[in-house]
Amino acid sequence: MSTAVINGLLEELAGQGIRLTVQRGELVARGPAGAMTAELAERVKRHKSELMAALSSSPAEAQAVEANTAPGSDLPPGWPSDVAPPAWWAEFLSIKGRIRLLAARAQVCGDSACAFPVMIEWEAPGCPREWSCPRCGRTADRG
Repeated sequence: MSTAVINGLLEELAGQGIRLTVQRGELVARGPAGAMTAELAERVKRHKSELMAALSSSPAEAQAVEANTAPGSDLPPGWPSDVAPPAWWAEFLSIKGRIRLLAARAQVCGDSACAFPVMIEWEAPGCPREWSCPRCGRTADRG
């Protein structure tokens, strides 16, 4: 099974609000009631070992899959629940293309004019993975 097919299946699941994780050696699916169709469940079962390998071998990959899974939420995992996303966040998500949002963490932007309290980890083809401010784009301090 190719990586592209597995990634496509993971993206399809995320699009339905379904999050896959590996817990204690088992593949666990969580999502809205009715989101997992019989056909989708069969494909997950058929590719269970490849899915578990993809999710287990790369924590960032697993986080990327979780990024868009909570119903009504398009925030990366780790985003503090008490911080609202920037006003333009929904528009960014609609045009982000191949940018993958991997995680978020509570950290105040180093630009005092911005001071947004969250940093996001992201990657895109040809760009190194990095943490930056989602409001102003400033790269997070590596410390």
